[in-house]
Amino acid sequence: MYQSIAWYATLFFVFLIALAFSFVYGESRKLREYGPIQEKGYKIRKFYFLGLLAVMGFASAISLSKLPYHNQHVLAKEDGKIVDVTGMQFAWELSDENFTVGEPVQFRVTSKDVTHGFGLYNPKMELIAQTQAMPGYKT
Repeated sequence: MYQSIAWYATLFFVFLIALAFSFVYGESRKLREYGPIQEKGYKIRKFYFLGLLAVMGFASAISLSKLPYHNQHVLAKEDGKIVDVTGMQFAWELSDENFTVGEPVQFRVTSKDVTHGFGLYNPKMELIAQTQAMPGYKT
């Protein structure tokens, strides 16, 4: 859900910035002070702006579509395990510490004192999932 909100907010603000640039570009064309040299500059600027817009739009779409967050609506199956995780200063408290390979697990993460980072790593020590443990919230 939050990834979708971030995606739509990004698209909205990119649209507003493009709209502002388009307005400035349109207004700057109305000034005819320098003659034919200015016309050539406008043509170059137009293609530069459109090219920059295309590159940035493509880069944003690619980078935002590959965020490392899984769909939050995919929860553990009914037969899966639910583990309550509580962070505290210098320690983590888990309701269960024994897991079976292949069994779906849902972690409900919170904190007793301050915000803590909770991460899951694969055997190569690469981060595969992470969330923030915050007092008063379950993530």
